[in-house]
Amino acid sequence: MASAVVLKGLMLLALVVAPASGSYLTVWEFACPPITEQYRSCGCSNINLHSGYEHVYNGTTGTLYSVADCGGGTTKRLRGYEKVCTTTGWKSVEFHC
Repeated sequence: MASAVVLKGLMLLALVVAPASGSYLTVWEFACPPITEQYRSCGCSNINLHSGYEHVYNGTTGTLYSVADCGGGTTKRLRGYEKVCTTTGWKSVEFHC
């Protein structure tokens, strides 16, 4: 019985930290690309680089926010492939898993 509880706890932990199912957002600084960061976790992540982005859609939608912590402001839905090579004002991204 105790091992079943531990197993359920580990499975729940794996679900909480699981990445989005294939979709991801890559952002970069300066030109397209040299310095990059990639976001693919479910939930909200603050974006640190703002010189452009590429969203690769593999089944998980997302939302870009103009404020940190996915707290509102201007938003943009991520529903398909998109690449932007100009400065952006997006401060956070949320993947809906």
